[in-house]
Amino acid sequence: MKTTTRNLSRISARPLLLSVIILAIIAANVMPAGAPLPGPSSCYAQADATSPTIKSNGECQEHFSDKTGQGPSVIFISPGYKDDIFFYRMESFMRAAADDLGISLEILYGRRNYVTTYNVVRQLLSRKQLPDYLILINENDMGRMILPGLSGRGIRIILINEGIPERDRTFFGRPGEKYPDWFAQFLPDDLQAGRLLADELIRKRVEQGHRKINIAGLSGTAKATSSDLRVKGLYKTALLYPEVNVLQVVPAFWDIDRASKVTRGLLSRYDHLDIIWAASDGMALGAARAMREAGKRPGKDILTGGIDWTDFSFSMVKKGTFTATVGGHFMDGGWAMVMIYDDFNGYKGPFPEKSSFALINRENINRFASFFHCNKWDKIDFRHFSMTLNPKLHHYDFSFKAVMKELEADTKAQDSSLTTPIQKH
Repeated sequence: MKTTTRNLSRISARPLLLSVIILAIIAANVMPAGAPLPGPSSCYAQADATSPTIKSNGECQEHFSDKTGQGPSVIFISPGYKDDIFFYRMESFMRAAADDLGISLEILYGRRNYVTTYNVVRQLLSRKQLPDYLILINENDMGRMILPGLSGRGIRIILINEGIPERDRTFFGRPGEKYPDWFAQFLPDDLQAGRLLADELIRKRVEQGHRKINIAGLSGTAKATSSDLRVKGLYKTALLYPEVNVLQVVPAFWDIDRASKVTRGLLSRYDHLDIIWAASDGMALGAARAMREAGKRPGKDILTGGIDWTDFSFSMVKKGTFTATVGGHFMDGGWAMVMIYDDFNGYKGPFPEKSSFALINRENINRFASFFHCNKWDKIDFRHFSMTLNPKLHHYDFSFKAVMKELEADTKAQDSSLTTPIQKH
């Protein structure tokens, strides 16, 4: 899922019935427009001095647009901060899609705090003018908590990145079944992500001549379905290699500093570790720091890598600190914009429900990094992915291959214009 340098606030487990009761109270007590809210004075958070972040390379010019068109109005409630190392990239991709499709996009921030997210929703529902669409992420079960309260308000809803857990599927059903306004969900194949990373780390260690391979893992939070599936991917891959032993997987809560602390414990507990698998790039970074502190060389003595395609992960792969990084799911917000555009214009589906991951290592990073490191999303024409704008399409193609085709086609066109000889007159 995501990485933050802060510990995530967690909601204690509650019976589903209690969640529904809370939602009923929220819905019945929506404050009138303009009324002050309890708690944080502003729910539209910007990263402040107390929220450590890892920012993108200052040399890169990111694509941001404030254009609005005749299309639908959309609000995305981000669980993170404005400069979150995962979500800032998702947002830039979403804004590029909104620009191409004439969509009015507003982003509100939950600041990794369920109380703040709750207040964001309250303030949103108190507006005189509600958005046409809402994009939600079920982090810390917030989607599960607020989805019923949004029902019947005329706001079309799509879930991305983190969906409704299987344990609640009987109550919530699938999109459109019990809540007609919940028209779609588009979730990463996190099992695939865990397997891709594990397979690459193991394969590289085997190439180094190791006959017996010991692995320790760093997971996210206990309530994150994404973390659970990624860990399952690790174990499923390990079973394919008789020489591999997964010693332990320890929660590090998507947190860089916590990952360093956990890794120090793992290094003291086990005499020999070959691989530290991490469910996010940030936790892999924390693991690499702890390795160096212990006199180990990440990428040589112990292999590591993560998931998310954060900016720093590309430089870590180039340096050899990370063996690989797995990602692509930050694009899901942009693909949600395409589906929203089509839904708004009368397309009845089917909408895809799974996004796929891709792996970047030292062999292919030079091809991909220049595009993804600098977020050159203005080179993509998102109209090419719309079903309503392209009636000949038979299905959505949100694949990594399709994205690279757009990016590289633009580059080739630019290269061609630069090499065209000047005609003399």
